[in-house]
Amino acid sequence: MKVWPSRKKVIWLGIAIFLFSAVLVFASCISIFLSKNWDYRQWLIIGVFLGMSIVIFILTISTYFYVIEKDQLVVVKFRRGLFYPYSDILYIEQNPNKKEATITIVMKSGQSIYLIPDKANKLFEALEKNCKNLMSKEDVKNRFPRIKL
Repeated sequence: MKVWPSRKKVIWLGIAIFLFSAVLVFASCISIFLSKNWDYRQWLIIGVFLGMSIVIFILTISTYFYVIEKDQLVVVKFRRGLFYPYSDILYIEQNPNKKEATITIVMKSGQSIYLIPDKANKLFEALEKNCKNLMSKEDVKNRFPRIKL
C-alpha cells in the first residue's frame, strides 16, 4: 500500500533546503554579485539556480512516498527505495507535537531514521502492527547510548 507523507511538511522541508543551498551558492559567488555592473553572468547564475531548484523541488514532492509491504517498509525517494524490514526495527516513536511531527525509528544496527508522517497516520499504525521486536525507550538508550530520542 502506498502512503504519501504530509505534503505541507515536504514543502517546508523543500523550502528549507532551497534557502540553505541559496545561501551556499550565492555566498560562494559573492564577488560576482557585488560588482556594480551586472552582466549576463549574474543573471545566468540566478536563472540556472532557480531552474534547477524548481525541478528538484517538483521531483521531491512527486517522488517521496512510503510503501507498506507485508514484511518491510519501503521509503521511496527520487525513485530509490530504502528497505527497512520490520524484524530489524527495535523502536518506534511518534512526536505528538503537530509543528515538529516526525516518526523516529531505531534499527538493530543503531541507525536512527526520521520519517514525515502521513495525515491519516497509516504509516505509524502499520509500523506498530507489524514490528514484533520492539523495545522500550530505556532499553534502546542503554543499548545505543549515542542515539538521541
